[in-house]
Amino acid sequence: MKKELSKKLILGVLIILSFVTFPVFVKAAVIDDEYYDYQEYLNKIGYYPYVKDFSMGKNVVVAVIDNGVWLEHPDLTGSAWINKDEDQYNNKDDDSNGYIDDYYGWNFIDNNNDLVTKGSHGTGVAGVISANSNSIGIIGIAPESKIMPLIVCDETGCEDDIVISAIKYAVDNGADIINLSLGSSGYVGYNSEYDQIIGYAYDNGVVVVAAAGNGDIESLSYTGQDLNFAKVSPASNDVNDMNTVLGVGALNALKKPTSWSNYGKGVDVYVQGEDIVSLSVPIHSDGASYR
Repeated sequence: MKKELSKKLILGVLIILSFVTFPVFVKAAVIDDEYYDYQEYLNKIGYYPYVKDFSMGKNVVVAVIDNGVWLEHPDLTGSAWINKDEDQYNNKDDDSNGYIDDYYGWNFIDNNNDLVTKGSHGTGVAGVISANSNSIGIIGIAPESKIMPLIVCDETGCEDDIVISAIKYAVDNGADIINLSLGSSGYVGYNSEYDQIIGYAYDNGVVVVAAAGNGDIESLSYTGQDLNFAKVSPASNDVNDMNTVLGVGALNALKKPTSWSNYGKGVDVYVQGEDIVSLSVPIHSDGASYR
């Protein structure tokens, strides 16, 4: 089974649930990032970054399981997770985790440590999460968090078994949150093979956030699918009736569900999924570093 990358930046990324409950007595920081005025959706969720380390995502590792993250983007400077138990260039598996020189992450498609991006989507996801507060570009939900890029998707989509391997890697190598902004313009189906790995993440205290998906391909208008009747993976893979996956649906700028977002059981929270400004990769985006 394959899943195309979500055409909308729905972001499962709403690790915001972990970061927006800040103490009201702390003085707010000045935000002077160039495109911050376009991030009106941050105000809609009550986002005010305060001068407190915990509220900026410090020491939080987010695995972005996607088509790669351009870690050289100027708004991601210092945002890369580093596997400190691994030597970057010695061609050995120093930490005995089964991956050679996985210093910044792993490419599960080519089975190597080549993290050259296969599209811009993962970089956009990483920007919403971790873009620096540095007077340029945008600001992320958690600008001091670290991004673990795990490549599972290319232009043809994402194989379920590869995604599952990446989830296990993320759990075993220190991720606190796993972001799965994987969906499609169409029904992507349900695979019970996700149950075991989702349960594994849950048992190890790792939060799994998954996009709900982008509708039914049988509808010319890509109308959202009712997940009460047609489950999709991984958003619908709650294990043993426990809420082990945080499923995320999409709202428009008027705080109404988009016509294309899936809905129903498995969708735990809705967030704005249209008109999101984030980072891009010039080689994949006509030279643009933002979109």
